[in-house]
Amino acid sequence: MIAEKQKVTPMGNSKAAQKEGYHCSPTVEEVMEAKAHVRQSRCSNNGIEPGVCAVCSRQLTESHRSVGSLAGVEINFPVYFCDSAEVLLDDAEELENNRKRSQWMRECPPLYRSIKPEHREKYPRIDWDQFDRVMRWRPEMGMNRGIVMIGDSGSGKSTALWHLMFWLGKQGTKWAVYDGGKLSEAFFGAVARSDVMNLNAPCRSPPVLALEDFGKGRLEGAISAFIFDVINRRTEQGNPIIMTSRFTSETLPERFRDDRTKGHDIARRLNDYCEPIAFRLGGQK
Repeated sequence: MIAEKQKVTPMGNSKAAQKEGYHCSPTVEEVMEAKAHVRQSRCSNNGIEPGVCAVCSRQLTESHRSVGSLAGVEINFPVYFCDSAEVLLDDAEELENNRKRSQWMRECPPLYRSIKPEHREKYPRIDWDQFDRVMRWRPEMGMNRGIVMIGDSGSGKSTALWHLMFWLGKQGTKWAVYDGGKLSEAFFGAVARSDVMNLNAPCRSPPVLALEDFGKGRLEGAISAFIFDVINRRTEQGNPIIMTSRFTSETLPERFRDDRTKGHDIARRLNDYCEPIAFRLGGQK
């Protein structure tokens, strides 16, 4: 159980506490949860204070620990864990990172997982300047401001999208990626379950929604209405959209076979709320 800001029993750190017959035996999951609670508490300036174990609520022998000096000034860090919990901190961090990577490893196609930006000379077709521009994007950079990556197949749009999702996941930002096939599958599955009203909830809820290769298939009928609803609601709520497409705002409406007006409406929304980034094969100007 995570410790909250409440009364604690001063029994010393775990080594001293063991002499009194007390032994703290946290699990890695408990330490990971407590670490996240400490981080949130420090950001909000209330809750856990140093000198109290965030896992077992026991009073520690020190509230701050010296880690050396810099320019004659002693550097002290707050102490939030007893010895038993501290032993598991590295394991908790590794478990947390693995969980953040797991979604990316499950969903990212092997092709994009295999591309290493540090060896970019091996991939001369990718527009690395625009790749770097995408990787500098942050959710907090501006209300509603997403990205639309436009360019030829093989120029690095999807590579940039999936590597950005990897970085966001490491920062703890939740995301979801849909391509045309996944959208259609989800839509018709919801139709079969008579649950269309709740279909767009998964698309509206993640802080970052990515639409890959948008416009690749024909967009018509109820699917086009559904896509417009998702984009419209997300822009209204200030939730960004990251998109890759081979179609510009001028050519995208042509993909909406039976309702080009809706295609123009979607293109206008994307122009208003997303930054266009043009990828070119090999970064050609």
